[in-house]
Amino acid sequence: MTRPVARRNPLVLELERQRDLLRRQQERDQRVLSALYNISLACRERPSFREIFTAISAELATVFSFDATYVAFCDERPEYFKCALLVDEGMAEYLEDVPYGALTGAIVHSREPLLYRDLVYERDPEQDRVPFGQVEKRSRAWLGVPLMIGQDAVGVISIQSYQIGVYTEAHRDLLQRMANVIAVALENVALIERQGRLSAALASQVAARTEEITALSAISASLVERRPLAEVLDRALGVVLKLFRLDAGNVRLLDEAREFLVLYAQRGFSEAYVQRTSRSPLASSPIREVVITGQPTIVTHGWRQRYAASRSITSIPLEVFPPFESSLILPLTIGASVAGTLSLFGLTPRTFDDHEVSLAQSAANQIAVLVENTRLLDERERQIAELRALGEVSRAASTAQDVRTLLRQVHDALQSFMPLDVFSMVVYDHERGVVIDGLTIDEGHAYDYWQNQPPPPRSFTARIIRTGEALRFSDLPAEIGAHADIEIALTGAERPARSWLGVPLRDRDGRIIGQINVQSYMPGVFSARDESFCIVLPPRWLCTCRMCACSPSVAARSPSSRRSVRSARSLPPPTIWTACWVRSTASSSA
Repeated sequence: MTRPVARRNPLVLELERQRDLLRRQQERDQRVLSALYNISLACRERPSFREIFTAISAELATVFSFDATYVAFCDERPEYFKCALLVDEGMAEYLEDVPYGALTGAIVHSREPLLYRDLVYERDPEQDRVPFGQVEKRSRAWLGVPLMIGQDAVGVISIQSYQIGVYTEAHRDLLQRMANVIAVALENVALIERQGRLSAALASQVAARTEEITALSAISASLVERRPLAEVLDRALGVVLKLFRLDAGNVRLLDEAREFLVLYAQRGFSEAYVQRTSRSPLASSPIREVVITGQPTIVTHGWRQRYAASRSITSIPLEVFPPFESSLILPLTIGASVAGTLSLFGLTPRTFDDHEVSLAQSAANQIAVLVENTRLLDERERQIAELRALGEVSRAASTAQDVRTLLRQVHDALQSFMPLDVFSMVVYDHERGVVIDGLTIDEGHAYDYWQNQPPPPRSFTARIIRTGEALRFSDLPAEIGAHADIEIALTGAERPARSWLGVPLRDRDGRIIGQINVQSYMPGVFSARDESFCIVLPPRWLCTCRMCACSPSVAARSPSSRRSVRSARSLPPPTIWTACWVRSTASSSA
């Protein structure tokens, strides 16, 4: 009766062994499923990689036995992990921008797992060791698998033990299957993170482009506003400085002769800078190349040192400049011609990428259009003002009862479009060699001078009467040294002018019978256009001046005075001179 029982015992034992094995397998599978589920849940809340890696390490501990683990995700740069979590006996270390190690790099490159029963004796002794955690201990059993997405390895998971032979091929296969699922979860997190970065970058670019469009629109809006050119350029400069977040800037335009860069607008500079550099000679200007080549000049750092080294070639008063480190100088281009420059400065080093340079050049082009548009409008208004002034001068010549009244009316007519501070006239008698009338209106006050006297021989008046040529100075104190035969002779309020323009007055026979001049206490005021206008002023008012000057008693005593009266009466009417001036203006403009 006992033998059958004995025969069943091996079968029962085998069945019980298989049952226990299946139970353990089921429990392990349950732990694996639970671990993967928990890892997936951890990835749903858009956590950081550090939080996900910590969750992965904790869930792996429920499935595998290990003393240390290493979880890493690859970066877009080759040979680098974007981030990695190293855990050794509970000590965790999270790193970013980690270079591949010898073992982890081999896994990523081969896309195959690595298994060592005893790492100390099985690994290549020539490979570099990358210890972490308990560096005095050496890992013995080592298992690492790639995180695979399709055919690409996107990361590595390794588990390590200080015991020999802990891991088998079964552990390798199981860890690889888990790693394939974990890889998908990590890739989704990476994609979400990348999408967030792209969205933020897109939003930033949209905001930047919107700001740029707004800035360019603000500059363009000045096209429909009628404001002085200096005010328009100052507003445009403020918009550009705000757009590029720079500290200072200026706008300079070439003068009519293209010899000077004239300061029209500035921000971030001192009054001393304005006074010293209001008119910068182009020939010695540090930004001359921008005007000549029509290309921008960029200084990313060391601005002061750069220009200090070039002071022997260029004239730049560094003592009135702020301590700039960077600059961007752009041409104001109208067609194929450069009209001036837009200069932007920073107090700190600053790089300018291609987009910023292109944007700045677009702003400079907009400013150039503003300059051209404003100049065209100014030209139209100037022509209207000149015609109006001619009419007023002609009416004054017919109605004025004395020279002083006539001079005042001519002064007012010219001042409507010429920024003059002083208007002066001399009526000269050639036969007697004396001034019949010398009158000056200086800032609203009238003065007489040189009555019945010859003009000082080295005066501007004497030079004009002697040569019959006009004189024009943009900066009188600086330019007078080039003329050895003349010197400044103060009249009126006896305040020296900075800008001076004088032209001869002629009768119908071409004989010089005086001169008129306009003056300003600011440099660079009068242009060749002003000179031409003064030359072709209708002579009818001059007739009146001579007739008023030649009183009956003087006429009786002086034959030359009587001839002057007859000559004045025979001059053509003002309307003819006005028509001639209009034709000459139209032809010169063409």
